[in-house]
Amino acid sequence: MKRILRALKRGYRAMKHESLIWDLNDSFLTVSGEEYGYERESLKLLIDKVPKKRLMVEVGSLIGFSTRFFSQYFEEVISVDPYCPGYDPKDKNSGVIRLLIARDLFKIRFLDDPVVRQINQSSEVAAEDFNNRSIDFVYLDGGHDYDAVKRDIMAWLPKVKIGSVIAGDDYPWEGVKKAVCELLPDHDVHDKRWISVVK
Repeated sequence: MKRILRALKRGYRAMKHESLIWDLNDSFLTVSGEEYGYERESLKLLIDKVPKKRLMVEVGSLIGFSTRFFSQYFEEVISVDPYCPGYDPKDKNSGVIRLLIARDLFKIRFLDDPVVRQINQSSEVAAEDFNNRSIDFVYLDGGHDYDAVKRDIMAWLPKVKIGSVIAGDDYPWEGVKKAVCELLPDHDVHDKRWISVVK
């Protein structure tokens, strides 16, 4: 990770944003003095519900903390993230500089990882390239407003195999909870994450 940190600092020095990146490892990031930890163990509760761990899609990967965790359990992990700024004024991660940092961190982190690949397209556009009932697990952590979550569920739900799982993060957010309750009334909640078995 020190190599990644040095490479990012060199790149952001030219942009006069070197001081934004302070520290980094696989579960912890400091950006501009702000600390980001990532608790991943509750993800294991969701993963355990997936019958076959072949193909999974993660919508909204940002820096790739959860992506790394998923790659330990699935044969193929596809990240979908367009890194488009301004998608949600309530989400601090939608700022231009944050997304540039996140995009670069993700690309460097998974450069030599044969399990993970990333599609830099919107969720709905990326979903069109997958056959119906072809995915073992979809994890949604993109936009968190009601319309964005509803679009993501409607785009990806038909792609998940019957008996497999669609899930997502940040259930306490008003928009997330409303969309999930409306479209997936039989869902369960573990910690701050929601899960639904496709029937």
